[in-house]
Amino acid sequence: LTGEKHIVFHLIFFFITVITDISDGRLARKFNIQTSFGAYADVFCDFFYIILLNSALCQKGLIPLWMIILIILKFLGFVTTSRLIKKKSRFKITFVFDLIGRYTAAAFYVLPTITILIYEGLGKVFFNNAIPVILILILSGSLISGFQRIIVSMKSIKEPNY
Repeated sequence: LTGEKHIVFHLIFFFITVITDISDGRLARKFNIQTSFGAYADVFCDFFYIILLNSALCQKGLIPLWMIILIILKFLGFVTTSRLIKKKSRFKITFVFDLIGRYTAAAFYVLPTITILIYEGLGKVFFNNAIPVILILILSGSLISGFQRIIVSMKSIKEPNY
């Protein structure tokens, strides 16, 4: 697929993925059938989608390898800090989310679509100027979220269990 057909195909795939990702969680909450397995499956499926599509873009030379490494490190940091924070939580939770981390994860999620839309729709000159800015914003969000999560994790380790 090339040109407009490629963009349309990618947009359809992206919107189906987003709709199913949002729907499964809402349906689980609505019917009160949330499980730890479901939470893990959702997060790991999101990671699989994100890493698969971004790796394809990396292979095509549209995003740098460091972005793939950042995604993997951010995911590992999210899982690790969630485990540390939830040990001290009195609530039954599987993962601990932070606001900046949510936006960063959403950016990882939409990066392939934005990249293809800019590259195919707006041209290489605009792409070469826009993508570095987008990647730096994502990197910044990742770093801020990561530092916040590390601080909260360290505080939860130091606090006594009540």
